[in-house]
Amino acid sequence: MSRSFDKLATVTFCSFRSAGIDITTGLSYAPVAVIVSGSCTPLDPLNTEVIEQYGLEFFEGVQTMARGGLDIKEGDLFQVSCSGTKMSIRAVGDWYWSPENSDTVHLIIQQRK
Repeated sequence: MSRSFDKLATVTFCSFRSAGIDITTGLSYAPVAVIVSGSCTPLDPLNTEVIEQYGLEFFEGVQTMARGGLDIKEGDLFQVSCSGTKMSIRAVGDWYWSPENSDTVHLIIQQRK
């Protein structure tokens, strides 16, 4: 646990994952909730370093940090305050929060326009 991370992780979020496709109709099932009340840092614009690192020059998105060990995968949907617009998680990377070196994840989230 990182007390400094906990002080900055002030945003509540939910995540959803595709439940698959009905093979008889070809229609997608509604996404199901995976995380119903997680916390993350406020969403920030992508900085130049991240844009270059992931090759996101033509990508509109934001980034945030969340506690590690959560079931978060690329392709999941991310929703702030569990009531806003759902956005796609495009990348999930390990991150070690200084000074405690606690386990967190770096999320790259695509904004929907």
